[in-house]
Amino acid sequence: MTRKNTVNCAIAGLGRIAVTLEDDPLREKPASHLGAVEYNHDTALCGASDPDGEKRDAFAGRCPDCPVFEDTAEMIHRVKPDILHIASDTDSHMPILKEALVQKIPVVVCEKPLANSLEEAEALLPLVDGSESSVLVNHERRFSRDYQEVHGLIREKAYGKLLGINARLYMGATGRAVP
Repeated sequence: MTRKNTVNCAIAGLGRIAVTLEDDPLREKPASHLGAVEYNHDTALCGASDPDGEKRDAFAGRCPDCPVFEDTAEMIHRVKPDILHIASDTDSHMPILKEALVQKIPVVVCEKPLANSLEEAEALLPLVDGSESSVLVNHERRFSRDYQEVHGLIREKAYGKLLGINARLYMGATGRAVP
C-alpha cells in the first residue's frame, strides 16, 4: 500500500492510543495515531503490527488494504515506512525503537513514556546520537482544545491566582485512579 509522493506511516501496537480512541464520540479528532495518519492527506498507512491476534484481526477488518504483521521488526523490514508510530506497551518501546534506528526510519514517534527508566533511555543515546532518524515522544493532550482553554483561563487568572492543582484520571470500567 506504499504510495509515491506520500509520507508512508506504519503503526506498532494496535490498541487504544493507536486505534480505538478514534471510536470515542466524545474525543476531539484525530484521537489516535491511526486517526492522525488518516486525517493528513499527505500520509498513508503502509503497515501495522501487534503481537495480539485479536487486535490484528480487528484492525484488518477496519483497514483491509493495510498489511498487518505479528512481528514489528518484520513489518519495518518489509514496508520501510517514512514514519513509525510506536504505540505499543511501554516494555516494547526500546526494542522497537532500536530496530527503527538501526533500519534508519526517518521519523519515529513514540508514545510516552519512552522507556521504563532513565537508565534504559540513556542506554539508547549512542544509537540516537548521529542517527539519521528523528525521535519524537508523543504527548498530544497539551495541544487539545480543552487543555488549551484551561491553560488560557489559568494564564488570564479568570478565577484568581492559581494556588495549586490536585487531579486524578479515572480509566476504564473499573474506575481505577491513575495518579
